[in-house]
Amino acid sequence: MIFSSILTVIVAALNAIFSYFPQVTTLPTFGSVNLDSVFTTGVQYFNYLSTVFPPLTTIKNAAIIYITFKASMMFLKLVLGHRAPVARE
Repeated sequence: MIFSSILTVIVAALNAIFSYFPQVTTLPTFGSVNLDSVFTTGVQYFNYLSTVFPPLTTIKNAAIIYITFKASMMFLKLVLGHRAPVARE
């Protein structure tokens, strides 16, 4: 109950902070290249290939786990500074 209340307060504070930023619905266009359509098409091709060749699904899941881990380590480094745990490679 207390944990839920704390999370509610944190989410409300983040919503109040981020409500001042403009809402982004598409990615920018550089020259004649629309990044939104390029990334969408690439992800759709990869999802199609993973339905045709199922081992790609395992590779995709491993890549998502790895990228999430690296992003969380970068976030911890940003928040905690030198006190953050170090992942040995």
